[in-house]
Amino acid sequence: MHTNWHRYTPSLLLLALLLIIALPAVAGGADVSSATLQVSDVYKKFKPIGMWVAGICAVIGATEVFSKFSHGDHDAKRSLIIWSSAVFITALFPSVLDVIYRPHSSSELASELGTSNTAIRNGWSHMTKIMFSFFGIYACLGAIAVYSRWQAGDPDTQRLALYWIGSLFFGGLVLGILESGIFGTL
Repeated sequence: MHTNWHRYTPSLLLLALLLIIALPAVAGGADVSSATLQVSDVYKKFKPIGMWVAGICAVIGATEVFSKFSHGDHDAKRSLIIWSSAVFITALFPSVLDVIYRPHSSSELASELGTSNTAIRNGWSHMTKIMFSFFGIYACLGAIAVYSRWQAGDPDTQRLALYWIGSLFFGGLVLGILESGIFGTL
């Protein structure tokens, strides 16, 4: 029986990351507070990597959903719901770990939230510029494809144009939400 291992890859990577984070606590497990500090130190090192991986996966998932919308796939709504929930969970996961492994005073927490906010806004401003570039290229290529089909007299031109316009609408919606809805004015 053939198993599709690529279906389990994200789960296995998450399990490996959790084991890497939790192993120092198990190894030094005599004192809970020292184990928490050890895990916190390891977590601080892996958090930026995890956030970048989550961001890259979100962009890859968005392009997959974008592609399904542009081709008129009947499963596009389901993919959009799955992608949205995955982005929501990966956005909350570092915050939950911060609550578990981070200290202590409210002034320290406010300072860390301010620096995190600045870092996320700077990273997403670059990401949205890349997505705007991709979106512009896709819009031009789609316009050329629709025009060439129209010139050739293809009877499916109207359907292709509707799919292209729908995918442009979805891309614009995603970019608009990222640009203004989630992070405010960047």
